[in-house]
Amino acid sequence: MNWALKVCLLSFGGLILTVHPASALSLNAVLQSLDQHYPPLLAARQKLSMAEGKLLQKRGAFDTKFKAKTSLVPLGYYEQVVLDGLVEQATPLAGLTFYGGYRLGAGEFATYDGKKVTDGLGEIRSGFILPLLRDNAIDLPRLEIAQAELDLERARLGVLEKQLKFIKEASKRYWAWVSAAQKQALASDLLHLAQKRNQDLSQSVALGQSPRIVLTENQTALLKRQAKLVETQQKQQQTAWELSLFLLRNAQGRPQLPQTPAPEGFPPLPSMDHSRLNRQLEKAFSFRPEPQDLALQLAQNQLQRQWAENQNLPQLDLNLGISKDLGGSDKTREPLELEAGLGFEWPLQLRKAQGLIQTLEAEKKQLEWELRFSREEIEIELQNLVTVLQAAQQRVELVRAQVKVALELETAERERFALGATTLLVLNLREQARGEAMNEEIEALEVWFKSWAEYLAALGLLQESALALP
Repeated sequence: MNWALKVCLLSFGGLILTVHPASALSLNAVLQSLDQHYPPLLAARQKLSMAEGKLLQKRGAFDTKFKAKTSLVPLGYYEQVVLDGLVEQATPLAGLTFYGGYRLGAGEFATYDGKKVTDGLGEIRSGFILPLLRDNAIDLPRLEIAQAELDLERARLGVLEKQLKFIKEASKRYWAWVSAAQKQALASDLLHLAQKRNQDLSQSVALGQSPRIVLTENQTALLKRQAKLVETQQKQQQTAWELSLFLLRNAQGRPQLPQTPAPEGFPPLPSMDHSRLNRQLEKAFSFRPEPQDLALQLAQNQLQRQWAENQNLPQLDLNLGISKDLGGSDKTREPLELEAGLGFEWPLQLRKAQGLIQTLEAEKKQLEWELRFSREEIEIELQNLVTVLQAAQQRVELVRAQVKVALELETAERERFALGATTLLVLNLREQARGEAMNEEIEALEVWFKSWAEYLAALGLLQESALALP
Protein backbone atom coordinates (compact mmCIF):
# COMPACT_ATOMS: atom_id res chain seq x y z
CA MET A 1 0.00 0.00 0.00
CA ASN A 2 1.57 3.32 -1.07
CA TRP A 3 2.03 6.31 1.19
CA ALA A 4 -0.90 8.22 -0.29
CA LEU A 5 -3.47 5.60 0.65
CA LYS A 6 -1.87 5.13 4.07
CA VAL A 7 -2.18 8.85 4.73
CA CYS A 8 -5.77 8.69 3.51
CA LEU A 9 -6.60 5.83 5.86
CA LEU A 10 -4.86 7.32 8.87
CA SER A 11 -6.39 10.73 8.24
CA PHE A 12 -9.77 9.06 7.94
CA GLY A 13 -9.23 7.34 11.29
CA GLY A 14 -8.19 10.62 12.91
CA LEU A 15 -11.30 12.38 11.62
CA ILE A 16 -13.53 9.70 13.04
CA LEU A 17 -11.84 9.87 16.40
CA THR A 18 -12.43 13.59 16.57
CA VAL A 19 -16.10 13.31 15.57
CA HIS A 20 -17.24 10.41 17.73
CA PRO A 21 -17.89 10.99 21.41
CA ALA A 22 -15.64 9.03 23.72
CA SER A 23 -18.60 6.98 24.95
CA ALA A 24 -19.77 5.97 21.45
CA LEU A 25 -19.07 2.51 20.10
CA SER A 26 -16.40 2.83 17.40
CA LEU A 27 -15.79 0.61 14.40
CA ASN A 28 -12.28 -0.05 15.65
CA ALA A 29 -13.73 -1.48 18.88
CA VAL A 30 -16.06 -3.69 16.85
CA LEU A 31 -13.18 -5.01 14.74
CA GLN A 32 -11.04 -5.66 17.80
CA SER A 33 -13.90 -7.58 19.38
CA LEU A 34 -14.38 -9.52 16.17
CA ASP A 35 -10.69 -10.46 16.16
CA GLN A 36 -10.87 -11.80 19.71
CA HIS A 37 -14.37 -13.22 20.06
CA TYR A 38 -16.05 -13.94 16.71
CA PRO A 39 -16.64 -17.75 16.66
CA PRO A 40 -16.31 -18.30 12.86
CA LEU A 41 -12.93 -16.53 12.89
CA LEU A 42 -11.77 -18.50 15.93
CA ALA A 43 -12.87 -21.67 14.15
CA ALA A 44 -11.00 -20.68 10.97
CA ARG A 45 -7.80 -20.18 12.97
CA GLN A 46 -7.92 -23.80 14.05
CA LYS A 47 -6.99 -24.69 10.47
CA LEU A 48 -3.62 -23.10 11.18
CA SER A 49 -3.07 -25.47 14.09
CA MET A 50 -4.15 -28.36 11.89
CA ALA A 51 -1.68 -27.34 9.16
CA GLU A 52 1.09 -26.91 11.75
CA GLY A 53 0.31 -30.39 13.09
CA LYS A 54 0.50 -31.90 9.61
CA LEU A 55 3.84 -30.18 9.00
CA LEU A 56 5.18 -31.55 12.27
CA GLN A 57 3.90 -34.98 11.24
CA LYS A 58 5.75 -34.82 7.91
CA ARG A 59 8.94 -33.68 9.59
CA GLY A 60 8.74 -36.88 11.57
CA ALA A 61 10.19 -38.62 8.51
CA PHE A 62 13.59 -37.38 9.74
CA ASP A 63 13.12 -38.53 13.32
CA THR A 64 15.94 -40.64 14.69
CA LYS A 65 14.96 -44.31 14.57
CA PHE A 66 16.10 -47.05 16.89
CA LYS A 67 15.71 -50.58 15.63
CA ALA A 68 16.41 -53.76 17.57
CA LYS A 69 15.92 -57.44 17.04
CA THR A 70 17.00 -60.58 18.81
CA SER A 71 16.91 -64.29 18.09
CA LEU A 72 17.49 -67.08 20.56
CA VAL A 73 17.92 -70.82 19.89
CA PRO A 74 18.19 -72.46 23.37
CA LEU A 75 17.66 -76.03 22.07
CA GLY A 76 19.00 -77.55 18.89
CA TYR A 77 22.18 -78.46 17.14
CA TYR A 78 23.22 -74.80 16.81
CA GLU A 79 22.41 -73.24 20.14
CA GLN A 80 22.90 -69.50 19.77
CA VAL A 81 21.83 -66.00 20.68
CA VAL A 82 21.93 -62.96 18.40
CA LEU A 83 21.31 -59.39 19.58
CA ASP A 84 21.20 -56.55 17.06
CA GLY A 85 20.53 -52.84 17.66
CA LEU A 86 20.69 -50.01 15.14
CA VAL A 87 20.25 -46.23 15.29
CA GLU A 88 19.28 -44.69 11.95
CA GLN A 89 19.17 -41.01 11.05
CA ALA A 90 17.72 -39.89 7.75
CA THR A 91 18.69 -36.36 6.65
CA PRO A 92 17.37 -33.87 4.08
CA LEU A 93 20.93 -33.57 2.71
CA ALA A 94 20.84 -35.29 -0.70
CA GLY A 95 18.77 -38.11 0.79
CA LEU A 96 21.72 -39.19 2.94
CA THR A 97 20.99 -41.64 5.76
CA PHE A 98 23.49 -42.38 8.54
CA TYR A 99 23.38 -45.43 10.76
CA GLY A 100 25.29 -46.89 13.66
CA GLY A 101 24.74 -50.09 15.60
CA TYR A 102 25.89 -52.90 17.79
CA ARG A 103 25.58 -56.64 17.24
CA LEU A 104 26.41 -59.65 19.37
CA GLY A 105 26.33 -63.20 18.08
CA ALA A 106 27.29 -65.97 20.52
CA GLY A 107 26.98 -69.76 20.45
CA GLU A 108 27.20 -72.27 17.62
CA PHE A 109 26.49 -71.21 14.06
CA ALA A 110 26.27 -73.05 10.79
CA THR A 111 28.82 -72.18 8.14
CA TYR A 112 26.27 -70.29 6.07
CA ASP A 113 25.42 -68.15 9.14
CA GLY A 114 29.01 -67.02 9.63
CA LYS A 115 28.10 -63.35 9.40
CA LYS A 116 26.09 -63.66 12.59
CA VAL A 117 29.20 -64.53 14.58
CA THR A 118 30.99 -61.75 16.48
CA ASP A 119 33.88 -61.56 18.88
CA GLY A 120 33.17 -61.95 22.55
CA LEU A 121 32.28 -58.31 23.15
CA GLY A 122 30.28 -57.95 19.95
CA GLU A 123 30.63 -55.76 16.90
CA ILE A 124 30.10 -52.04 16.46
CA ARG A 125 29.36 -50.59 13.05
CA SER A 126 28.43 -47.33 11.34
CA GLY A 127 27.99 -46.06 7.84
CA PHE A 128 25.72 -44.25 5.43
CA ILE A 129 23.48 -44.82 2.45
CA LEU A 130 23.55 -42.18 -0.28
CA PRO A 131 21.16 -42.19 -3.26
CA LEU A 132 23.16 -41.05 -6.29
CA LEU A 133 20.33 -40.56 -8.81
CA ARG A 134 16.73 -41.08 -7.75
CA ASP A 135 15.89 -39.48 -4.38
CA ASN A 136 19.10 -37.43 -4.40
CA ALA A 137 17.82 -33.96 -5.39
CA ILE A 138 14.40 -34.62 -3.87
CA ASP A 139 12.68 -37.57 -2.26
CA LEU A 140 9.20 -38.24 -0.91
CA PRO A 141 9.84 -37.05 2.68
CA ARG A 142 11.37 -33.78 1.49
CA LEU A 143 8.54 -33.32 -1.01
CA GLU A 144 5.89 -33.87 1.66
CA ILE A 145 7.58 -31.44 4.08
CA ALA A 146 7.83 -28.75 1.40
CA GLN A 147 4.20 -29.36 0.45
CA ALA A 148 3.14 -29.15 4.11
CA GLU A 149 5.03 -25.85 4.51
CA LEU A 150 3.14 -24.46 1.54
CA ASP A 151 -0.11 -25.87 2.97
CA LEU A 152 0.62 -23.91 6.15
CA GLU A 153 0.97 -20.73 4.10
CA ARG A 154 -2.26 -21.57 2.30
CA ALA A 155 -3.96 -22.04 5.68
CA ARG A 156 -2.77 -18.56 6.70
CA LEU A 157 -4.23 -17.18 3.49
CA GLY A 158 -7.47 -19.00 4.25
CA VAL A 159 -7.66 -17.26 7.62
CA LEU A 160 -6.85 -13.93 5.94
CA GLU A 161 -9.65 -14.47 3.44
CA LYS A 162 -12.08 -15.16 6.27
CA GLN A 163 -10.87 -12.11 8.20
CA LEU A 164 -11.35 -9.86 5.18
CA LYS A 165 -14.85 -11.21 4.71
CA PHE A 166 -15.76 -10.83 8.39
CA ILE A 167 -14.26 -7.33 8.68
CA LYS A 168 -16.20 -6.24 5.61
CA GLU A 169 -19.42 -7.72 6.98
CA ALA A 170 -18.88 -6.26 10.47
CA SER A 171 -18.10 -2.83 9.00
CA LYS A 172 -21.23 -2.85 6.86
CA ARG A 173 -23.40 -3.90 9.80
CA TYR A 174 -21.78 -1.24 11.96
CA TRP A 175 -22.60 1.49 9.46
CA ALA A 176 -26.13 0.13 9.07
CA TRP A 177 -26.49 0.36 12.86
CA VAL A 178 -25.15 3.93 12.89
CA SER A 179 -27.54 4.82 10.07
CA ALA A 180 -30.51 3.27 11.87
CA ALA A 181 -29.63 5.17 15.07
CA GLN A 182 -29.50 8.47 13.18
CA LYS A 183 -32.80 7.78 11.43
CA GLN A 184 -34.34 7.06 14.80
CA ALA A 185 -32.96 10.33 16.19
CA LEU A 186 -34.33 12.21 13.17
CA ALA A 187 -37.77 10.61 13.59
CA SER A 188 -37.68 11.49 17.30
CA ASP A 189 -36.82 15.13 16.53
CA LEU A 190 -39.66 15.45 14.00
CA LEU A 191 -42.07 13.89 16.49
CA HIS A 192 -40.89 16.30 19.17
CA LEU A 193 -41.68 19.25 16.86
CA ALA A 194 -45.20 17.93 16.29
CA GLN A 195 -45.72 17.33 20.04
CA LYS A 196 -44.55 20.83 20.92
CA ARG A 197 -46.80 22.35 18.24
CA ASN A 198 -49.70 20.20 19.49
CA GLN A 199 -49.32 21.75 22.96
CA ASP A 200 -49.25 25.27 21.52
CA LEU A 201 -52.26 24.61 19.28
CA SER A 202 -54.22 23.07 22.18
CA GLN A 203 -53.80 26.30 24.14
CA SER A 204 -54.66 28.37 21.06
CA VAL A 205 -57.84 26.35 20.44
CA ALA A 206 -58.81 26.57 24.12
CA LEU A 207 -58.50 30.38 23.94
CA GLY A 208 -60.53 30.47 20.76
CA GLN A 209 -57.59 31.82 18.74
CA SER A 210 -57.47 28.85 16.32
CA PRO A 211 -60.13 26.52 14.90
CA ARG A 212 -60.19 22.93 16.16
CA ILE A 213 -59.56 21.61 12.65
CA VAL A 214 -56.00 22.93 12.90
CA LEU A 215 -55.41 20.85 16.03
CA THR A 216 -56.91 17.78 14.32
CA GLU A 217 -54.65 18.31 11.32
CA ASN A 218 -51.58 18.50 13.54
CA GLN A 219 -52.63 15.34 15.40
CA THR A 220 -52.72 13.52 12.07
CA ALA A 221 -49.09 14.51 11.47
CA LEU A 222 -48.33 13.57 15.08
CA LEU A 223 -49.68 10.04 14.61
CA LYS A 224 -47.73 9.56 11.37
CA ARG A 225 -44.52 10.64 13.06
CA GLN A 226 -45.18 8.34 16.00
CA ALA A 227 -45.58 5.46 13.57
CA LYS A 228 -42.35 6.47 11.82
CA LEU A 229 -40.51 6.52 15.13
CA VAL A 230 -41.75 3.00 15.96
CA GLU A 231 -40.53 1.85 12.53
CA THR A 232 -37.07 3.37 13.04
CA GLN A 233 -36.82 1.95 16.57
CA GLN A 234 -37.56 -1.51 15.22
CA LYS A 235 -34.91 -1.09 12.53
CA GLN A 236 -32.38 0.17 15.04
CA GLN A 237 -33.04 -2.83 17.29
CA GLN A 238 -32.68 -5.19 14.34
CA THR A 239 -29.35 -3.72 13.25
CA ALA A 240 -28.13 -3.77 16.86
CA TRP A 241 -28.77 -7.51 17.11
CA GLU A 242 -27.07 -8.09 13.76
CA LEU A 243 -24.04 -6.14 14.99
CA SER A 244 -24.01 -8.05 18.29
CA LEU A 245 -22.68 -11.15 16.52
CA PHE A 246 -19.33 -9.38 16.19
CA LEU A 247 -19.16 -7.99 19.72
CA LEU A 248 -17.98 -9.30 23.06
CA ARG A 249 -20.25 -12.10 24.31
CA ASN A 250 -21.89 -12.26 27.73
CA ALA A 251 -20.84 -14.63 30.52
CA GLN A 252 -22.77 -17.47 28.86
CA GLY A 253 -21.02 -16.84 25.54
CA ARG A 254 -24.17 -15.56 23.85
CA PRO A 255 -24.43 -12.36 21.74
CA GLN A 256 -25.54 -9.23 23.56
CA LEU A 257 -26.66 -5.83 22.32
CA PRO A 258 -24.07 -3.01 22.12
CA GLN A 259 -23.41 -1.65 25.59
CA THR A 260 -22.47 1.82 24.28
CA PRO A 261 -24.49 4.12 22.01
CA ALA A 262 -23.92 4.73 18.33
CA PRO A 263 -22.02 7.84 17.21
CA GLU A 264 -24.17 10.94 16.82
CA GLY A 265 -23.21 11.31 13.16
CA PHE A 266 -21.14 9.96 10.33
CA PRO A 267 -17.55 11.20 10.13
CA PRO A 268 -16.57 13.66 7.40
CA LEU A 269 -15.77 12.03 4.09
CA PRO A 270 -12.04 12.03 3.39
CA SER A 271 -10.84 13.79 0.27
CA MET A 272 -9.66 11.11 -2.13
CA ASP A 273 -7.90 11.12 -5.46
CA HIS A 274 -9.85 8.43 -7.30
CA SER A 275 -7.11 8.05 -9.91
CA ARG A 276 -4.78 7.04 -7.07
CA LEU A 277 -7.32 4.51 -5.85
CA ASN A 278 -7.36 2.94 -9.30
CA ARG A 279 -3.59 2.57 -9.17
CA GLN A 280 -3.83 0.29 -6.13
CA LEU A 281 -4.53 -2.62 -8.47
CA GLU A 282 -1.03 -4.09 -8.42
CA LYS A 283 -0.97 -3.83 -4.63
CA ALA A 284 -4.24 -5.73 -4.48
CA PHE A 285 -2.67 -8.63 -6.39
CA SER A 286 -0.06 -8.97 -3.65
CA PHE A 287 -2.50 -8.40 -0.76
CA ARG A 288 -5.49 -10.47 -1.84
CA PRO A 289 -5.40 -14.10 -0.67
CA GLU A 290 -6.97 -15.58 -3.83
CA PRO A 291 -4.07 -14.98 -6.26
CA GLN A 292 -1.56 -15.72 -3.52
CA ASP A 293 -3.22 -19.08 -2.90
CA LEU A 294 -3.14 -19.94 -6.61
CA ALA A 295 0.55 -18.98 -6.72
CA LEU A 296 1.21 -21.35 -3.79
CA GLN A 297 -0.67 -24.11 -5.60
CA LEU A 298 1.57 -23.52 -8.63
CA ALA A 299 4.61 -23.80 -6.34
CA GLN A 300 3.27 -27.11 -5.02
CA ASN A 301 2.72 -28.28 -8.57
CA GLN A 302 6.32 -27.39 -9.44
CA LEU A 303 7.59 -29.37 -6.45
CA GLN A 304 5.56 -32.41 -7.46
CA ARG A 305 6.81 -32.04 -11.03
CA GLN A 306 10.41 -31.96 -9.79
CA TRP A 307 9.83 -35.10 -7.73
CA ALA A 308 8.04 -36.89 -10.59
CA GLU A 309 10.92 -36.15 -12.99
CA ASN A 310 13.35 -37.42 -10.38
CA GLN A 311 11.39 -40.67 -10.23
CA ASN A 312 12.27 -41.25 -13.91
CA LEU A 313 15.88 -41.81 -12.84
CA PRO A 314 17.25 -45.20 -11.79
CA GLN A 315 17.60 -46.02 -8.12
CA LEU A 316 21.36 -46.10 -7.56
CA ASP A 317 22.38 -46.14 -3.89
CA LEU A 318 25.88 -46.06 -2.44
CA ASN A 319 26.27 -47.96 0.81
CA LEU A 320 29.45 -47.41 2.79
CA GLY A 321 29.93 -49.06 6.16
CA ILE A 322 32.69 -49.63 8.69
CA SER A 323 32.65 -52.24 11.47
CA LYS A 324 34.89 -53.48 14.23
CA ASP A 325 34.65 -56.58 16.39
CA LEU A 326 35.55 -56.25 20.06
CA GLY A 327 37.04 -58.86 22.33
CA GLY A 328 40.04 -60.09 20.33
CA SER A 329 39.29 -63.79 20.67
CA ASP A 330 39.40 -64.39 16.91
CA LYS A 331 42.26 -62.89 14.91
CA THR A 332 40.25 -63.13 11.68
CA ARG A 333 37.77 -60.66 13.14
CA GLU A 334 40.27 -58.36 14.71
CA PRO A 335 40.96 -55.97 11.73
CA LEU A 336 38.78 -52.98 11.03
CA GLU A 337 36.41 -53.80 8.19
CA LEU A 338 35.33 -51.37 5.48
CA GLU A 339 32.55 -52.35 3.10
CA ALA A 340 31.19 -50.44 0.10
CA GLY A 341 28.34 -51.41 -2.19
CA LEU A 342 25.96 -50.19 -4.86
CA GLY A 343 22.29 -51.00 -5.22
CA PHE A 344 20.48 -50.54 -8.54
CA GLU A 345 16.80 -50.54 -9.44
CA TRP A 346 15.04 -49.14 -12.51
CA PRO A 347 11.50 -49.85 -13.71
CA LEU A 348 11.76 -50.25 -17.47
CA GLN A 349 8.41 -48.72 -18.40
CA LEU A 350 8.26 -45.76 -15.97
CA ARG A 351 4.53 -45.33 -16.53
CA LYS A 352 3.90 -44.26 -12.95
CA ALA A 353 6.24 -41.26 -13.10
CA GLN A 354 5.30 -40.32 -16.67
CA GLY A 355 1.57 -40.47 -15.91
CA LEU A 356 2.13 -38.20 -12.89
CA ILE A 357 4.08 -35.70 -15.01
CA GLN A 358 1.25 -35.57 -17.56
CA THR A 359 -1.30 -34.98 -14.78
CA LEU A 360 0.81 -32.24 -13.22
CA GLU A 361 1.32 -30.47 -16.52
CA ALA A 362 -2.44 -30.28 -17.06
CA GLU A 363 -2.93 -29.08 -13.48
CA LYS A 364 -0.31 -26.38 -14.01
CA LYS A 365 -2.14 -25.02 -17.06
CA GLN A 366 -5.41 -25.10 -15.16
CA LEU A 367 -3.92 -23.09 -12.27
CA GLU A 368 -2.34 -20.58 -14.65
CA TRP A 369 -5.70 -19.93 -16.30
CA GLU A 370 -7.37 -19.59 -12.89
CA LEU A 371 -4.67 -17.15 -11.74
CA ARG A 372 -5.10 -15.06 -14.86
CA PHE A 373 -8.87 -14.92 -14.40
CA SER A 374 -8.48 -14.14 -10.69
CA ARG A 375 -6.42 -11.06 -11.56
CA GLU A 376 -9.06 -9.99 -14.07
CA GLU A 377 -11.82 -10.42 -11.47
CA ILE A 378 -9.94 -8.32 -8.92
CA GLU A 379 -9.29 -5.62 -11.51
CA ILE A 380 -12.98 -5.42 -12.47
CA GLU A 381 -14.07 -5.52 -8.82
CA LEU A 382 -11.80 -2.62 -7.88
CA GLN A 383 -12.80 -0.54 -10.89
CA ASN A 384 -16.47 -1.08 -10.06
CA LEU A 385 -15.94 -0.13 -6.43
CA VAL A 386 -14.07 3.04 -7.33
CA THR A 387 -17.00 3.95 -9.59
CA VAL A 388 -19.43 3.18 -6.75
CA LEU A 389 -17.41 5.35 -4.33
CA GLN A 390 -17.38 8.23 -6.81
CA ALA A 391 -21.14 7.98 -7.37
CA ALA A 392 -21.79 7.66 -3.63
CA GLN A 393 -19.73 10.75 -2.89
CA GLN A 394 -21.53 12.74 -5.60
CA ARG A 395 -24.86 11.59 -4.18
CA VAL A 396 -23.84 12.74 -0.69
CA GLU A 397 -22.91 16.18 -2.03
CA LEU A 398 -26.21 16.51 -3.94
CA VAL A 399 -28.33 15.35 -1.02
CA ARG A 400 -26.55 17.74 1.33
CA ALA A 401 -27.45 20.56 -1.03
CA GLN A 402 -31.06 19.37 -0.88
CA VAL A 403 -30.94 19.34 2.93
CA LYS A 404 -29.63 22.90 2.96
CA VAL A 405 -32.44 24.12 0.72
CA ALA A 406 -35.06 22.15 2.69
CA LEU A 407 -33.83 23.66 5.96
CA GLU A 408 -34.02 27.17 4.53
CA LEU A 409 -37.55 26.58 3.27
CA GLU A 410 -38.66 25.08 6.59
CA THR A 411 -37.21 28.00 8.55
CA ALA A 412 -38.89 30.51 6.28
CA GLU A 413 -42.20 28.63 6.44
CA ARG A 414 -42.07 28.49 10.23
CA GLU A 415 -41.59 32.25 10.36
CA ARG A 416 -44.53 32.75 7.98
CA PHE A 417 -46.67 30.40 10.09
CA ALA A 418 -45.87 32.44 13.21
CA LEU A 419 -47.10 35.52 11.34
CA GLY A 420 -50.24 33.71 10.14
CA ALA A 421 -49.12 33.98 6.50
CA THR A 422 -49.29 30.25 5.78
CA THR A 423 -51.13 27.13 6.91
CA LEU A 424 -50.15 24.26 9.18
CA LEU A 425 -50.47 21.87 6.25
CA VAL A 426 -47.74 23.67 4.32
CA LEU A 427 -45.49 23.83 7.38
CA ASN A 428 -45.90 20.09 7.96
CA LEU A 429 -45.03 19.47 4.32
CA ARG A 430 -41.86 21.59 4.70
CA GLU A 431 -40.84 19.65 7.81
CA GLN A 432 -41.58 16.38 6.06
CA ALA A 433 -39.52 17.45 3.04
CA ARG A 434 -36.61 18.40 5.29
CA GLY A 435 -36.89 15.06 7.13
CA GLU A 436 -36.91 13.13 3.86
CA ALA A 437 -33.87 15.03 2.63
CA MET A 438 -31.97 14.34 5.86
CA ASN A 439 -33.04 10.71 5.69
CA GLU A 440 -31.63 10.53 2.16
CA GLU A 441 -28.39 12.07 3.40
CA ILE A 442 -28.10 9.36 6.07
CA GLU A 443 -28.74 6.65 3.48
CA ALA A 444 -26.20 8.17 1.07
CA LEU A 445 -23.55 8.28 3.80
CA GLU A 446 -24.36 4.69 4.76
CA VAL A 447 -23.86 3.62 1.13
CA TRP A 448 -20.52 5.45 0.95
CA PHE A 449 -19.10 3.92 4.11
CA LYS A 450 -20.32 0.45 3.18
CA SER A 451 -18.69 0.89 -0.23
CA TRP A 452 -15.48 1.98 1.49
CA ALA A 453 -15.54 -1.25 3.53
CA GLU A 454 -16.01 -3.18 0.29
CA TYR A 455 -13.10 -1.32 -1.28
CA LEU A 456 -10.73 -2.05 1.61
CA ALA A 457 -11.64 -5.74 1.46
CA ALA A 458 -11.16 -5.75 -2.32
CA LEU A 459 -7.65 -4.35 -1.80
CA GLY A 460 -6.96 -7.17 0.65
CA LEU A 461 -6.22 -4.76 3.48
CA LEU A 462 -6.48 -6.23 6.95
CA GLN A 463 -4.36 -4.49 9.57
CA GLU A 464 -4.58 -1.11 7.84
CA SER A 465 -8.36 -1.21 7.69
CA ALA A 466 -8.69 -2.46 11.24
CA LEU A 467 -6.41 0.20 12.70
CA ALA A 468 -7.41 3.15 10.56
CA LEU A 469 -11.17 2.86 10.83
CA PRO A 470 -12.42 3.24 14.42
